[in-house]
Amino acid sequence: MKKLFLCLSLVCSPLLMYGQSLTPQSDDAGKWGFVDDRGNTVIPFEYDEVSPFVDGSAAVEKQGHCGLIDASGCALGRGLVYGGIDLIGNHCVYRVELRGKLGLIDSQGREVLPADCDAIELGDDYVSYGHFLHSPSATVGMIDYTGRTLLPEGIMKQTYPLSDGMVVGKGESKTDKTQVWKLYDTAKGTTLELPSPQGIVYNPFRCGYALVTESQKKNYFIDHSGKKCSTEYEFVGEMQEGHYVVRKDGLYGVIDSLLRERIACKYEEGGKTVSEGLWNTMIDEEWGYIDLLGRSVIPFRYDMSQPFYKGYAYVCEMTDTDKRFGLINHQGNLVVPVKWNDILYDPFGQGAVSTVWVASGPLFSRLDLKSQKLSHQPGYSTVLFDGNGNSIVSSDGKWGCVDAEGKLLIPVSVGSEEEVLDMIERIRRDGVTQLSPNMFRRLMIYENSERNTHALSEKIDDSLWDY
Repeated sequence: MKKLFLCLSLVCSPLLMYGQSLTPQSDDAGKWGFVDDRGNTVIPFEYDEVSPFVDGSAAVEKQGHCGLIDASGCALGRGLVYGGIDLIGNHCVYRVELRGKLGLIDSQGREVLPADCDAIELGDDYVSYGHFLHSPSATVGMIDYTGRTLLPEGIMKQTYPLSDGMVVGKGESKTDKTQVWKLYDTAKGTTLELPSPQGIVYNPFRCGYALVTESQKKNYFIDHSGKKCSTEYEFVGEMQEGHYVVRKDGLYGVIDSLLRERIACKYEEGGKTVSEGLWNTMIDEEWGYIDLLGRSVIPFRYDMSQPFYKGYAYVCEMTDTDKRFGLINHQGNLVVPVKWNDILYDPFGQGAVSTVWVASGPLFSRLDLKSQKLSHQPGYSTVLFDGNGNSIVSSDGKWGCVDAEGKLLIPVSVGSEEEVLDMIERIRRDGVTQLSPNMFRRLMIYENSERNTHALSEKIDDSLWDY
């Protein structure tokens, strides 16, 4: 593993200082330094790895030693003494490793957290750290990114992430040394021991309240003082879009993040989350959708339904022997008829959904939502998504790729999903949008695990050896 982890999105980021910009660059020997905007060497090519300049300093690694340098190349703080260093988010704080322990330094090399920690976890506005984590004397503390103490060590041994200025966790009781739940207010600096019967679970605070699960059918909320401040529910779903789905007296409803009832608990069944402003629920054994004012917006006519995602929701009609799926939009219109055994679409992609994969029987084909035309028939047994608009498909144990436009980018003849992903990355770097047969053969050779053996050389055409 490399000792200096580069922030790739910043590789070309310069330092603008006194009218000049410094940019990382490597020489023919693979050593790194920095040049100005005219290409003149300002910091010599003597480092094994470097990061871009951020807030007046850059992280560097030389012969296994890491640290920070300034724009003149001078070492900052304790110098290049660390065994590892990496840039953390946008806080201009670096996590460092020294003799197997972890710490934090700021962009000028000043110590924010001594390098004597066994673990460091980083939040948006806090740092959690621990000592002796695998022993009975374990301690956990929290600071902000300036080094100010948020949670002193010695109060808790396990914690959730900081939220709402409150830390929920476990530590020793002051009275009998048993393990109890605790609540620490970072603004007031006060600790509260919470009732801790067997099996109780306290959750992190959200919007001023924390969910408490005392048993399978006893759930309620507490406020910052630890006081119970809601009715008891048999079920509380995950908060989404500022709302919880709840069940009381066997019926479902919705409350908001301030624990106000938005939809009365009167429905016999319901989806477990609110999604895109709508909630799927059931009346008289038929499913439909209501808004957060309790108004029916999509009629109750389906045998099953799912929450909305990216503008669409799954609906289902059932017979004694079969299930058929379709997709509806927010207006309740069927954009995909209820006739398919399964429907898949990219959960990672950006923008609106324009195509889906539908299965009639065991095989998936590609359906264009606008034209309603099918392609890639008879279909593929597996469809996965890479988050960049590509569909990774397989048939008869072989893998390939269909791109966002529906073109078969990589033929379905590759040995594994991982090899296809590697090929896609190589194609992306080279700016290739369509593979020729020769290019595909070259990629297959490159991915072959025996590509460097003498035996493989006999299988490669002479025309391909320039690869």
